[in-house]
Amino acid sequence: MDTEDVLKIINNDIKMLKSLMYQVKANGSDFTDPSLIQVSQLLDVKLNQRNQLLSI
Repeated sequence: MDTEDVLKIINNDIKMLKSLMYQVKANGSDFTDPSLIQVSQLLDVKLNQRNQLLSI
């Protein structure tokens, strides 16, 4: 798998996680909700992965 394919997968993951984060927030959760914190942490991991690939 080349870098472009991996970037596409990571970008799709980022879109999905952002959507999930908005859904959790829309269900009345606040920023201290454990579900929202987990999604936010996963989003950070994916964003860092993307940044690392883009810096190669």
